[in-house]
Amino acid sequence: MINSSNGTQGNREAPDSFMTIAEAHDPETVATNRKALEFLSRQSKPLFALLDTARDNEILPLLAESGCDYVCLYGGTFAETMSDYAPYLVAVPAESPFLRTLLDLGWGESWGIYLTTAVELNVLRRHLRRFLSVKLPDGRQVLFRFYDPRVLRTFLPTCTSEELQRFFGPISAFYLESGTGDAVLSYGLTAATGGDGANEPAKLLQLSWKLG
Repeated sequence: MINSSNGTQGNREAPDSFMTIAEAHDPETVATNRKALEFLSRQSKPLFALLDTARDNEILPLLAESGCDYVCLYGGTFAETMSDYAPYLVAVPAESPFLRTLLDLGWGESWGIYLTTAVELNVLRRHLRRFLSVKLPDGRQVLFRFYDPRVLRTFLPTCTSEELQRFFGPISAFYLESGTGDAVLSYGLTAATGGDGANEPAKLLQLSWKLG
């Protein structure tokens, strides 16, 4: 079920305090976060954040007051028992004060990842749910925390062309903080056309945008 503080919770508006959280940070951090905001805000396709609530107990309360549509990636009874530690998918329009809040508080803290796609929230959720668990060589099934930027930064460069196409699906690009938080790492797919006109296997296109 999609949660929305714009509808199901009495048309609550995002609080004005979202706009001034950065004042608690040092000037260098504020400048870095502002550049990250500028970068993410100018993406041409709708922007989503996939947040790991296990990283900080502030995330869920912020989601509830965000004014944005969001949904837990887990389902069924597992979502109920793990709701305080689950990944949440949230639509974050470029003009939303919540995007600024996320960057002010969570950039460089591994709160989650960002991505762009033309599909709707529930369609995107169905796609991402396919990757919540993986099978280890010994047969054990374990949770795959791909929504942790530290995990995704390591995982994507190891994927084959087929794995990349399956993982990206309808997603145009992933945007992650760098290990030091001073750059945005962009991951997309590029498919070249050979001399015979046939499409070659998709390759990972990784770019780094310095924020300092």
